[in-house]
Amino acid sequence: MKAHGFAKDMWNYVSSLKEAVTKHTGGKVIDLQKLAVTLGIIGIEKTLFDIPFGSIGSLYFKTDLPPELQADLYLPGASDPDGDCDTFCIGPIADYMFWYGKRAELAVDRGPWNDPRQYLRAIGNRELEWTEKFGKPLEKDFPYNTLLPGIINQECYASLLRKYLEIVPFLLPEDPQNPGNQPAFRHPDLTPANVFVSPETFEITCIIDWQHATVTPLLLAAGHPKMFENPDVEPPETLEAPKPPEGYDTLDPETKAEVDELLRRRYLYYLYRVFNGAQNKKHLSAFYDPLLLPRQHLVDYAGRQWSGNRITLQGALMRMCEYWPLLSTDEKCPIAFTDAELKKHSEDEPMWFDLNALVNHWRDELGGLNEEGWIRSEMYNSALEKNKALKQKFINDADPDEVEKVANGWPFQDKEEYF
Repeated sequence: MKAHGFAKDMWNYVSSLKEAVTKHTGGKVIDLQKLAVTLGIIGIEKTLFDIPFGSIGSLYFKTDLPPELQADLYLPGASDPDGDCDTFCIGPIADYMFWYGKRAELAVDRGPWNDPRQYLRAIGNRELEWTEKFGKPLEKDFPYNTLLPGIINQECYASLLRKYLEIVPFLLPEDPQNPGNQPAFRHPDLTPANVFVSPETFEITCIIDWQHATVTPLLLAAGHPKMFENPDVEPPETLEAPKPPEGYDTLDPETKAEVDELLRRRYLYYLYRVFNGAQNKKHLSAFYDPLLLPRQHLVDYAGRQWSGNRITLQGALMRMCEYWPLLSTDEKCPIAFTDAELKKHSEDEPMWFDLNALVNHWRDELGGLNEEGWIRSEMYNSALEKNKALKQKFINDADPDEVEKVANGWPFQDKEEYF
């Protein structure tokens, strides 16, 4: 089972393609390195998408698993000239959330699965069992505790997971042979830190961190990798290459650096969008599904640990109720929300999004802190000082009745964790 990125003559190919694209874009210069890396990633992904996997789960050597945990590597009748099926199989899923913390002690269904709906059901059952056994009432961190004050009981989250499980049978196409149900294999965290590139040829020489890679239904796997995600809220209306704003040359150095970073991300998104559509038709086909993102968001949120947040999963469920006519079923939606719940959510969600944006801004200000609290080692001491100053600023500016919410609920401080 082999996956090839660039051929040996890829440099010549990319150079000639650059010339052709530059002509096609009216003489606009194309960044050769970005183009080469984008095409390399797309080439690797196309190879992976074309592999006819037969089950949902993760890849194993057959010698590492007992027979009862092995599922067929390929679809019945698929070509296997290298004898891959004699060496590899699909086994239990390596997604870390199926093994995280006390989940490793639970007898939950970890696959492999021949029916993609069983996989979706396993995600909800896993988090429901964990929430019922180990979940506890929580108070959200600042600034979320200004929107959702007080202790929040975990049962509200468990009830949302039960609603998710009720609609699982309808989330994917009914026909098992539908292309959207086809198992697909992708890198789980395709970021620049995980991609190594030759400085001479721009050839992709290595991609690391595959340990949590999974084989999942195409409709859940499809989308832009992290390093090619759209930096804007809405996608562009055209396929035109991004351009600097008017007055770019008059910007001060700091503002120009911010604009350059935004343009860099927009350009990567543009290249992936254009060339993925042209070269990976199987992947492109999934983008035509009108529920691609709402479905992915719902499954993603249902797989997250209870953290005092009911808004995210509730919103995803409400949207799926709204989009129900777009699903391939004649059945009536089996879940519903009251008018009062819908009204309350419509009031809370915009503020929740604003608070998310604020916290993400703080993370950037601290030097790129991720959601788990990790930061580059060279930024650590600086982040400590900035965090201390930022917290003190909000304590000083807070109203007297808000000081405790800031001090006790500050999101970037030591706290008891449970999982």
